[in-house]
Amino acid sequence: MCTLLAAQSTAGPVLGSNSDNPYLVGSRVLASTEGAHPFIGTEVTTHRAAEAVPWNSVMTRGLNARGVAFTYSFVPASKSESNGYRKLVDRRGTRDALGQAASAEELVSLLQQRASRLNDGNYLIADGKGVVVVTINGQRSTRRTIEPGQNIACTNSWFAGQEPDDEAWVGESFSRERLGQAAVVQSTPLLEVQDVRQALHSALAQNDDQEDANSQEARTVDAHGKDSGTISSEIIVPAEGTLWWCYGWPSGTSRGYESFIRDSWGEYLPFQVSKVDHTGLLTTEDGTITLYGTKVLAA
Repeated sequence: MCTLLAAQSTAGPVLGSNSDNPYLVGSRVLASTEGAHPFIGTEVTTHRAAEAVPWNSVMTRGLNARGVAFTYSFVPASKSESNGYRKLVDRRGTRDALGQAASAEELVSLLQQRASRLNDGNYLIADGKGVVVVTINGQRSTRRTIEPGQNIACTNSWFAGQEPDDEAWVGESFSRERLGQAAVVQSTPLLEVQDVRQALHSALAQNDDQEDANSQEARTVDAHGKDSGTISSEIIVPAEGTLWWCYGWPSGTSRGYESFIRDSWGEYLPFQVSKVDHTGLLTTEDGTITLYGTKVLAA
């Protein structure tokens, strides 16, 4: 589960996301120079079959040296599009596309070309000029360009106006509750990175705390479900070449009822794509910053 935001800030388009997964799933930041354009990205990793997720070992957020960025939220393909076909996902697909793209439009094209081999769901794509949403549903992909100055939110339902809600799935009701919370920010000015950070914190509404405690899936944007919740959070500023990353809950603290207590940072650290000079890990799965990571952090 994930909550995604796209905002028009004083620095241009900004992407924000909370990555929600089972707590025993790992998350880490990597850097790569394997393509035409160096990039920073994040990937989810799991080594236990019980916590397997379709996006395991797939880069689901990223920013390259040309100022092209994306983030992603999973939605299962509708039966009308999948026809019972189970995708063989190219786990390097998003990495290869980001490493090649010189603009948001080029990344849109590359992802749409790879639709049959990429995870289904919503892809928010941005550069210094604007934001595009691409949805991939089975073998089909669609796109929508976001109007200048418009803030948007996505969760784990098809992006509004892009796909029919022809069937519910296990995460649908929780996804819609989080979307209702996130949608509040669409009419709120998000002019600075701090504003986006606050939106990803998403103050709990009355009773949300107890609802989270009683459910396996989280109902809140800063997700604290019993067995799954926010394992990392990102804010990407393409015009500045910065990917801000927070290990664990953005709020930084557990509420005591989670089945696994993650030692969350509670703050975002800025990784600068201009400092990437080779392929390697910037953080480990337990939130430790590597030596290379310390060199890529913005001064």
